[in-house]
Amino acid sequence: MAKQHEGTHTELGQAWWQDYQAPALPQLAQGPTFHRVASEYVNNQQRRSNASTRNADTSPVVKHLLPFFAYRDAGRSEPQGPRA
Repeated sequence: MAKQHEGTHTELGQAWWQDYQAPALPQLAQGPTFHRVASEYVNNQQRRSNASTRNADTSPVVKHLLPFFAYRDAGRSEPQGPRA
C-alpha cells in the first residue's frame, strides 16, 4: 500500500492543487478610473460658495483617497496617469 502524505496524491506524490483548474474570470468592462471620478467630484465641489463646506467635502478625498489610488501597483512605483 502506498504511503499517504498530507496534501499529496497517494500514488503520485504530487500536490493536489496542481490538478486544480481555476474557473475563467469574466472580462470586465473598462470604466472610469477612481482618480478621474474623484477629480470630477472635487472640481464640482469648487462651485460651492461656502469655503468651509467645500473644504469639509473635498478634504477626505484629496488627503486620504487620492494618494491611496495614485499608483497602479502594490509597490507604489508606477503612478497613475494616461496609459501608453
